[in-house]
Amino acid sequence: MPHTFSPEPSFDSQALLDSAEMWRTAARTEIARGDWAKAEAALGMAETTYESAQRVVGSGSSALERKLAEGRALCIVLRSDIELRHWRLPSAEKRLDEAYQAFKRVEDGVIGAELYRVTARLAERQGRWQSARAAWKRVVRLTDGEDEVALGDALIRLAEVEVVIGNDSGANAVLERVESLVRELDDGLLRARAAAVRAADLESRKMYAAAWEAWHDAQMSTTVAPVDFAGLLKLRMAGTAVWMNPRQGFRLIENGYEDLVSANHPDAKGLAYHQVAVLALAVRDADAAALACVGSRRCRGGFDDTSRPMLVQALRQGGHTDAADELEAEEGARSEASEGVLETALNAAAEERGLKWSQVGTEEGLLALCAALRRRDGVRVQIRVEGETGWLVEDNAALVRHRATLTWDAPVDTLGTVEPPRPVVAPTPRPAPRRMEEPEPDGGEPTLPRIATRTRWW
Repeated sequence: MPHTFSPEPSFDSQALLDSAEMWRTAARTEIARGDWAKAEAALGMAETTYESAQRVVGSGSSALERKLAEGRALCIVLRSDIELRHWRLPSAEKRLDEAYQAFKRVEDGVIGAELYRVTARLAERQGRWQSARAAWKRVVRLTDGEDEVALGDALIRLAEVEVVIGNDSGANAVLERVESLVRELDDGLLRARAAAVRAADLESRKMYAAAWEAWHDAQMSTTVAPVDFAGLLKLRMAGTAVWMNPRQGFRLIENGYEDLVSANHPDAKGLAYHQVAVLALAVRDADAAALACVGSRRCRGGFDDTSRPMLVQALRQGGHTDAADELEAEEGARSEASEGVLETALNAAAEERGLKWSQVGTEEGLLALCAALRRRDGVRVQIRVEGETGWLVEDNAALVRHRATLTWDAPVDTLGTVEPPRPVVAPTPRPAPRRMEEPEPDGGEPTLPRIATRTRWW
């Protein structure tokens, strides 16, 4: 049998691989920073360079071929990550399917952890909690003993899912492991995230005073935090505040939204509208909840399975039975025809709250809804989602389940400044973050301590 010659990788092929990996790292950095133009440009350069390296390598070096396959698969995962953060869920899922196909040709290592991490986060946004739980467990297995920071992130997310599905013992077991890791790493941010999960767990069991203290523990556990983390924390705290002081809850949503905007969070409006809907149901304002669901739906391009069950029930509670039936019968998460039905049902409710129908889904509409809800106080209602279609009944568990999409998509490591081999894009001035006007404080409300933040923690 003739001997098959496998040439050693040339300097050019190795240099191309190194360059491609540098571009991919730059793309990952810009994704974490929220600079989407630079992320897209760097990712495009990484993909192009991997293709060039593949042509140079050919089919002679199995080691280099494996590295190329891993790198190209990781680029697909990053594409899915970008789509996911912008709530373009169908596109994210399509990219993820492509990554799974590529994954078949590489080893179950770093690419596996990245792949299952995005899989878990997509499942969370779609409300598929058991699938998310299985994926996070896979990430824990792949990172255990390999990367303590990535392990800590996966454990926190797993604990959050355990709380959502009501597995208190499972959540406690995972949190005990996290707290041990926190002591070892002396990581204040990880400590804050663990305290936030404790708070969510207490809230799910209606222990609101204890949950409120735990939320403050989360705020005070780290003196420096990413702005988007601070914003999401405030939105989640609002879910506890509404049971004790509704006006304070809606004020927290406004403050949290302001932080998310300053951090260039791609789903800032969608997250805030979604939380307004949950809190509006809690104070029994069904029309405001329905308007907030429409706002969230619009911000997310119509693909918002997590708000749709709330919208159907809010319409029913507000007496808009025909609109609820129409929405419940529509195929998929998006229907242009339902827009007209919703406008007919809710236009008057929008005008009563000082906004035009066209403003629902905008920042002006969000602030108008919050202002209207702050002016009222009412009996709290407890809700829960049951079954495949997400039917709402009176129970507290759904408040936690609906808010579970407010988890922080943490960078999985401490990101350094990456100098790409050539400019990614011509520098363009970024507008200064627009800060909302600080509203006048409502009389008698306690003032919350603010987390000290800086825009770039990595």
